[in-house]
Amino acid sequence: MLQRTRFTWKRSPIKVLREKLWVVGLQLDVFEEDSILFNKLKHRFGKKFQVGKFHKYHTFIELIYQNDFQWQIDTIWEVLFNTRP
Repeated sequence: MLQRTRFTWKRSPIKVLREKLWVVGLQLDVFEEDSILFNKLKHRFGKKFQVGKFHKYHTFIELIYQNDFQWQIDTIWEVLFNTRP
């Protein structure tokens, strides 16, 4: 499921994940419970920040904490993609 998830930044990654997980009968708390799955998510999400104009924000991805990842990712998305300069 994670490999098929493409983050386009048009919508919050958390909303995208929530919908993808719902289809297979899971909820976002699966990432809080399974550290291996969380690390895969963090890596997948972080790949978007390794190249291009957002590479300087990659440190934010490294600081995402497993128990608080939902609001942290939403905050990063809001600040970078959903607020006017």
